[in-house]
Amino acid sequence: MVVIMCKKLSKNFSLMGFSFASSILFAGMDMDSRVSQLESQMKEVRTKTENETYGALTASNAPQLKDGCGFFVGLGAVYQTAILGQTDFGYTSNQNISDLPFHGNFMEAKNSWAWGINAQVGYNMQHDQSYVALTNNYFDMSTTRKVSVSNPSEIDPTRMSDTFDYNAASDAVSDWSLTYDLLGIEVGRDFFFSRYFSVKSSVGLLSSWIWLTNDISYTGAENGTNSQYVEDKSNFWGIGPQVGTVMSFGLMNGFSLFADLKGALMYGRLRVQNYEKDTNTDNNNLNLKAYSHQILPYVTATIGLSYDMTTEGKGNHFKFRAGYNAQYFIGANQMIYPVHINDPSFKRESGALQTSGLILDATWSF
Repeated sequence: MVVIMCKKLSKNFSLMGFSFASSILFAGMDMDSRVSQLESQMKEVRTKTENETYGALTASNAPQLKDGCGFFVGLGAVYQTAILGQTDFGYTSNQNISDLPFHGNFMEAKNSWAWGINAQVGYNMQHDQSYVALTNNYFDMSTTRKVSVSNPSEIDPTRMSDTFDYNAASDAVSDWSLTYDLLGIEVGRDFFFSRYFSVKSSVGLLSSWIWLTNDISYTGAENGTNSQYVEDKSNFWGIGPQVGTVMSFGLMNGFSLFADLKGALMYGRLRVQNYEKDTNTDNNNLNLKAYSHQILPYVTATIGLSYDMTTEGKGNHFKFRAGYNAQYFIGANQMIYPVHINDPSFKRESGALQTSGLILDATWSF
């Protein structure tokens, strides 16, 4: 009886020992797994700096796709208008300017709205979670303003010099146009500061081509059936460094408020031209040009709402943005002005070119 009980106790102790040893073994295996997982996670959040120190690595806000190749493309449209000075071409009056008090109305080119195109193509680098992108913005607009008056009113030109007989007109037409093309390359990183606040910072180069033209004609009144023509041009090409940042505030369910800021300093060549022609003196045209090299500051800002979505299989990511954009090309609007004294003389004036309007774009990452 005692022998049987000893055998049972021995068997129970053996089972207990085996269970205890197994639990210790599995616990050890689980501990190793947890340590490996913790080490892997630490590598994701810890980075070595250029100064040979260590610190926290902020989480990337780049699309996390399954089997993605890292590329992204974007296309957008902008509907905007250009606002700038120095588009005057005359003033209307119904009396001689020497008779005081004098009353008149100034004539300037009217603002017009037009469509532009924005595009980008880039690559998200996996080793440091940064990106490189090539961007292009193109915009072209034109506007026409016609003014006609009848006797005793007249139109006094402000863009015609004393090179020809300075005559008042009854009809004036201003055809004003603007075209710009911005080509840039940037390198940056999109990362989280907190759960709902992310920042995308970038540096790069920006090159711009800007064409401004104002074609004006004066006809009738003292000119009779003849016309006087003026063509003003201001063309700029430059290249220089740019920096930018995009701040996003998450609103849940993929929606975010964003503010996109970018600035550049472009060094380039500015060409200004004033061309005058009279139908009576085709062989005595005036063609005055001015060249200069200067730094043109550029600033752009966009605020709006964005929406991010990833397809069910996590193979594609889409970002849609809608907002309001404003751009400033400081010093890009330069013209040669005539000064009406005894002899023909001119002055050169400069101002900013401003555009503003609505923007809508989409980016596809795959």
